[in-house]
Amino acid sequence: MTTPEQAHESHPKLPTWFVLVVLLLIVSQVCVLLLNQPAAYWVYPHLAATNLPLPFLLTGGPLAFALGALVYLLAAAFLMRKLGGRIAWPLAGGLFLLHSTLLFVAMPCGLNPFEARNRFSCDTPVHTANLLIAVFLLAALFGTRPNRWTRWLAWIAVPLAAVWLALLGVGFYRVIFPVESAWKPILPAHSPGPRAQAAIAYDTKRNRAVLFGGVATWKSKDTVYDSSTWEWDGADWHKIETVVAPPARYQHAMAYDETRGTVILYGGQNQHGALADLWEWDGVRWTQLCPVCNPAHRFSHRMFYDTVREKVIVYGGYNNKKGFGEAWMWSGCAWSNLYFSTNAPGFFNSPLVFDRQRQRAVGFASSPAWGGTWIWEGERWFQPELGLQPSIRIEPALVYDPRSGHIILFGGGREDDESWLGTEWHNDTWLFDGETWSQLQIPAAPPSRYRGMAFYDPVRQSIVIYGGEKDGRIYNDMWELTLPGGN
Repeated sequence: MTTPEQAHESHPKLPTWFVLVVLLLIVSQVCVLLLNQPAAYWVYPHLAATNLPLPFLLTGGPLAFALGALVYLLAAAFLMRKLGGRIAWPLAGGLFLLHSTLLFVAMPCGLNPFEARNRFSCDTPVHTANLLIAVFLLAALFGTRPNRWTRWLAWIAVPLAAVWLALLGVGFYRVIFPVESAWKPILPAHSPGPRAQAAIAYDTKRNRAVLFGGVATWKSKDTVYDSSTWEWDGADWHKIETVVAPPARYQHAMAYDETRGTVILYGGQNQHGALADLWEWDGVRWTQLCPVCNPAHRFSHRMFYDTVREKVIVYGGYNNKKGFGEAWMWSGCAWSNLYFSTNAPGFFNSPLVFDRQRQRAVGFASSPAWGGTWIWEGERWFQPELGLQPSIRIEPALVYDPRSGHIILFGGGREDDESWLGTEWHNDTWLFDGETWSQLQIPAAPPSRYRGMAFYDPVRQSIVIYGGEKDGRIYNDMWELTLPGGN
């Protein structure tokens, strides 16, 4: 008959080594959650990232979350050390699996604290998480063996754990004391929330940026489309409730019609496919225009106001079958087609802006056939001869800065069939002066992304970027770029 003492010995208590491994994994996962929060979270905790694990725990603020995590950590340590082996082993194994999974789900951000340079910078590839979890797992397995492997692994793991904790400390130092940079986070009290592939236009009469639609979140294969209207006044976002609004959509386009003082929205797509409807926003209500005379259905097109023609222009786009290399002009009551004396590039997944100083449109094409800088001047398109320009990429932000007369390009993504990483992401900043590109050397920038909403804010006199996405994660942060002296 087995005595209680023998039964207790058959299920020995957890070794200190394994307890420390589990606790270190918990600490790492807690730190990753905090390091992956948007910049505004540290001022307004209710803006905690909602597409990360257990977001409701973060809305009390970073201090409350840290105290709660400390209580949880102490409770886990106490239970793993004091409970009998029959209960402690399943508990520790469950904690290990839970926090390993949460750590992996929190990727692709935050496992390299050195990248937390500006409260929200997280470009660590997924394999870093796999490597760290594998190290924890091997440490746990070898640490349970009562032989010389335990001693050797402890001698190696203890200094590694100390280094890892020190790196996390460096990461939080850089979060709390970000480096000075031309890119700075904007921390509004309210926010449209995570948003990508929306459209935005700046109303210069009312000094408001108008944002509509976009993707709020991804749910498996079903896209959650948004149909809300928001306005930015230079200090905060305001949600505008309207009786009538365009149907929810994404990959649409908007432009401010300076002649009529209204924002024009056209096209896009949603669960019903490509759209071809035209809407007008006057600052109070949405009105559908010309329901039967619009150009063909399309999405991923571009719109801008042409100061020479004094008309809103629609260019390019895609309809799930072909890309368009055509332009349409809206007069306020009808559409007319524009013709070119040269071949026109097919533009989709590519930004296009109007250079008011030089009175021409400048775009950056993403397709391999048309890729690079294109200029539309008068009736012709041409590719300028450039010694240097940004690498080919999909949906970077492209904004005209009227103070300096320059065009700013930021970020973008590029599908790479030859790379096992899948997509190459960018967070570099480039400046085009009308003749040459130059890359700006900025010590800290927003995290890599594409399909964000960008505009020039004359109130703040800066380039503003809101949202965007990367690897299916949709951002809700906001950044501005202020160039010294407008240059």
